[in-house]
Amino acid sequence: EGEMFDVYLESVKRNVESCARLGLIDSTEGESRVKADEVTPFPPYLAASFLSIVRCRAQVERALREATVRNAEGNGATYLFLALQTASDGIVENICLELKAKLTRIRPTRADAFASHLQFLINTLKKYLSDETLALASDTRRMLLSKAGAKRHGPEGLSGLENLERLGRVYVMCLNE
Repeated sequence: EGEMFDVYLESVKRNVESCARLGLIDSTEGESRVKADEVTPFPPYLAASFLSIVRCRAQVERALREATVRNAEGNGATYLFLALQTASDGIVENICLELKAKLTRIRPTRADAFASHLQFLINTLKKYLSDETLALASDTRRMLLSKAGAKRHGPEGLSGLENLERLGRVYVMCLNE
């Protein structure tokens, strides 16, 4: 049973990679990209990331039902917690690695927005993130803030913060937390 669950956790980690894709972020995006961002209430990579975590929870609950409260390998963590931790770590790690890889192409204003999005992820997923992933996210956020420099004005203004807050509330409702 433990081995099967480890295989499942590995597949979760692989599958969340596709949900954490940032998309095009290079500096040649221009005004047409900004207009497209205004139409979508949430950054697509954040919405897809949260959806993959909620989906992971549903899969574990459906497969194990009442067994989700059973401890895995005696370490005090439930199977559900381990699955959510794996999904959350995978999402944040992949986003951070992609941001670091594309840092030279990110405009300062977008760096500021990504830093705010990353802080939002840290705050929302803190319960499930490992210490290593929290450290990686904090380091990536500092790099983004350094790139943003003195031009910090919030992610997308007040509406951007309200949209992030709304997304966070939807996520919390989906996880019954």
